[in-house]
Parts: sequence; C-alpha cells; structure tokens
Amino acid sequence: MADSNLPPLHDTKMTSQLEEIDTTSTAGMSVDSTSGLNTPTNSTFTIIDEALDYGQRDAVPWPGSIFVIRDLEQGRIITLKDGKLILQTNPHKTSCIYWICIEHSNGFLGFRSSGAATYIGHDGGQKFICEVKHHRDYEWFCVRKHPEGGYVLLINRGKRFLRVRAKEDTGDCELVEGDGEDKKWTRWEFVKVD
Repeated sequence: MADSNLPPLHDTKMTSQLEEIDTTSTAGMSVDSTSGLNTPTNSTFTIIDEALDYGQRDAVPWPGSIFVIRDLEQGRIITLKDGKLILQTNPHKTSCIYWICIEHSNGFLGFRSSGAATYIGHDGGQKFICEVKHHRDYEWFCVRKHPEGGYVLLINRGKRFLRVRAKEDTGDCELVEGDGEDKKWTRWEFVKVD
C-alpha cells in the first residue's frame, strides 16, 4: 500500500502500459510570474514519473507487491522490452517496468513481469533474462539492505550468492552477475506501486 500521505495512483494495479500525458497544449516559453524567469510552457509527464513521485520509495521487497525496480546510481529502471531484459532511464510505453514480487515455498523471492508473466532469471551464463513462466532455482533471489541506501540483489548459484549488477553493453545496459572478485555493487531501489 502506498504512503497514506500521498495521493493514490490513477491505476493501483499498474499495467505494463507506459502512458505519456501532455500537460499543456501551447509551445514555447513564458515568464514565470513569481520568479520572472523564462520557463517552458509544456512538459511531458509519464506514468514512471507518477510511480516515482507517488509510489512508496525505498519500499521493502515483499511478496504480493508490485514494484518499479530502479538502479539508484543512474536512475535506470529494470525493463522488459521486446522480450529482452535491459535497464532504461526512459522506457518506451510498450515496455514492461512493473515487477510482481513472488515468494517460493523455500523462502527465495522472484520477480515476475506484470505484462508477460515471465520471471527474471539466469541464462546459465552470466546474463539475466526474462523468458520463463516458472519460479525455479535460476529465478531465486535474495535481497539485502545496503548500508548506503537501497538494496543489493543476489542470485542463488548453487552453494553461493552472486550479485546482480548493471553492465553497459552495446548501448543497452544489461543485468549481469558479479562474482566474489567483482567489487562493483549496484544498489537497487524498490518503488512500491500497488
């Protein structure tokens, strides 16, 4: 549930649609009456802005809740676009940015796309995908609070956990494993939107 001090979201079940709303119909600049500064007369407001503004920021990942999962350092959002799992600052309106947190009977968490009903999981190598409709060991996550804010996502790999981190690759940012030698931590923010 969102913070009771904040206005409710327009759609509390948040679909995978990303809608843009033009807040004015005029173009150009105008002079702000209080500051005297030139300001834009139109802007674009997205459902991402609404989720980040009115969703519960720094929420605890909990089964049954829906989240936007965001890289705290760069502001990129875990996005399912055309069947590919990437991180984007401004996801396209046809991309899925909403993740339903699921708990397996063994206590591990999973994150299912609200649009495609597929789980974030491991590809058997070092990359993450979102292609399967089951929640098995390649889709089991542990979430740990980071002392500098946000959370660290850890993936189950046999008898150890590996970090989930962002990696730049040919223009897109992908989710990859970070092993014990890799000291790069990606801190994730979970914004609860249901």
